[in-house]
Amino acid sequence: MKLTLGILIEILEDWMNQNLNENRIVAQFIADDNVITIPVSAAYYQVDPQNLWLLTRRRDEEDLYDDDGVLLNDESPCGIYKQVREAESENLGNQTEVGIEIWFTDGEDDIQYR
Repeated sequence: MKLTLGILIEILEDWMNQNLNENRIVAQFIADDNVITIPVSAAYYQVDPQNLWLLTRRRDEEDLYDDDGVLLNDESPCGIYKQVREAESENLGNQTEVGIEIWFTDGEDDIQYR
């Protein structure tokens, strides 16, 4: 099943209504027998093409900021919901697919992977 904006909003609203703020959306990376689980820290809207990206970063990496310098590291359902609602105000439909964007550092440069 593909994650869409409408499904993501329903999940987050359900968690908040049930006071499940300890819940997290996580990305799992599997390589052979190694499984790395990292919580999603942010969501943001990309204008062209219209996409909603969930953002994650490697543990112990620097904080995440949006283009306006606003700190995005809020892994709670309320924090992600606020960011998703802001993205929705950009006229995204409920069928808009949601992707994952991973940021990490190789020691010299930031690397982005979608």
